[in-house]
Amino acid sequence: MNKLFTKIAALALGATMAVGVGVAIGSSGKAAEQVNADTATISYTAGTTSSMTGNNDAATLGLTAADWSVVADKGGNGNFPGLNKDGTIRMYGSTSSANTITVTNLHNYTISSITVGYSSGYDNGIVKVNGSAVSGTSGTYTINAHSFTIVHHGTSNVQVRFSSVAMTYTTGGTTTYTVTYNANGGANAQYNVAGMPNPDTGLSNGSHTLNSSATPTRWGYTFGGWAASAGSTTQITSV
Repeated sequence: MNKLFTKIAALALGATMAVGVGVAIGSSGKAAEQVNADTATISYTAGTTSSMTGNNDAATLGLTAADWSVVADKGGNGNFPGLNKDGTIRMYGSTSSANTITVTNLHNYTISSITVGYSSGYDNGIVKVNGSAVSGTSGTYTINAHSFTIVHHGTSNVQVRFSSVAMTYTTGGTTTYTVTYNANGGANAQYNVAGMPNPDTGLSNGSHTLNSSATPTRWGYTFGGWAASAGSTTQITSV
């Protein structure tokens, strides 16, 4: 959205209020923060039989370890979740507590949903967010958090197996903007406006304090500050 900011018309010499002829500020506008959708998939493609380690296994499972954490817990079982030669991931149950796999986005991006590619007959996994189970349909779960946990369904000896976890997540793009100080006509030579501030560049979304170190001058006037429109007399100090 483009915004126009205008300096308050200043008090003229001789105590006459000058209206609408002061120095002004203009802005290229603060762009709304972009929200970008992206995807990532957990999968095992090594073609050998192995196990998860209890450390961050993101790289083993097709993710970038700098962006994602994928950590398994044995629970009450003696084994970590296994990695099968055919590419499936197997999870074990226990009489006390079962295997878990916790997935976290390390940039705190919001994971909006996941789809777990369960193997037929091994599809009784539970997905939890902040410790609470979330319902799913055909292996698809709404997450809306930066982390979730896949849990073996209980104490049964039947494993939970899946070949992939497809994740959709959102990233908040950083959009920058520039505040340009505009003389609002006062920069014309006939007005002799001097001392205009340089533009403030590379600003990110959020409040920005206007430049107070540079005070424009114009013969016959005392600078009164910045305002939100050319005709406004309400002073502002940030945008």
